Amino acid sequence: MRFEWPREIGLMRDQGFSDTALPRLRLAKTPGLALLVTMLCSQAVPDFAQGPPPPHKGAEPAPVTTSGQKVTINYLNVCAPSDAEAQQIASALARIPRKPAVASDFEISHGRLRVKETGISHYVRLRRDLDGGPFLNVQYSISADEKNIDETLSFRSRDARDVLQVSIEDRVSSSAALPGVVVGANTPATHVNVERFGKPSLGLARCVEGDQTAYQKIFDEASAVLQHYREDLGLRSTFKSDIAWLDSMAARSTGRTKRDDAGARLPGKK
Repeated sequence: MRFEWPREIGLMRDQGFSDTALPRLRLAKTPGLALLVTMLCSQAVPDFAQGPPPPHKGAEPAPVTTSGQKVTINYLNVCAPSDAEAQQIASALARIPRKPAVASDFEISHGRLRVKETGISHYVRLRRDLDGGPFLNVQYSISADEKNIDETLSFRSRDARDVLQVSIEDRVSSSAALPGVVVGANTPATHVNVERFGKPSLGLARCVEGDQTAYQKIFDEASAVLQHYREDLGLRSTFKSDIAWLDSMAARSTGRTKRDDAGARLPGKK
């Protein structure tokens, strides 16, 4: 529908009346139209009155009330998991193949990180795909800082309906040896972690306090996996030069040399 101003409105505009004043003048001459506009405005007012206007850009958000919400906190006892949890950790380790079909393709990287707690850290990270089996790929990582040398071996599941990832770790003091010695010494595992889909993670770690005799078989199994994959991933052969690079970076940080490592004795070293 097309709207046109009446003839008298056009004459008033020619006489200098502003456009904003013209509708008010017209409504004053047509009471029926004025009543209709008033009714429409009165219907629109409650919509604005239902809540406060939206905050201006940059305004502080209103506080959110959290009363009545249930918050669940799960505590992970890695020093003494329950019998059921220990059984699930052992089952996850048992799924890892001892003779893996490692694909020829690989990804390797090394670099330097600044960690707030430990200072400068250097690392070597290797990822290789697995042909067949329950796991899609395996990633090995070794890092060295002024305090510790950490090895981590992680297996990503092919079917993530239950177990997402299984990780095995070990830690050695940086003052004990260089990373290359740790790789060649079959250092035993000190931590096992199992990430599950839709469930809390499971973990087992070496603890100074407490009797962990009941978990020794799990630690032995995890250490055997580490030993196999150090060799099968080529860390002592194909990627030996990358480990040597990490040795040189660690030596700069700690002042330790390969001559110092000649008599180093680590757990698992023959």
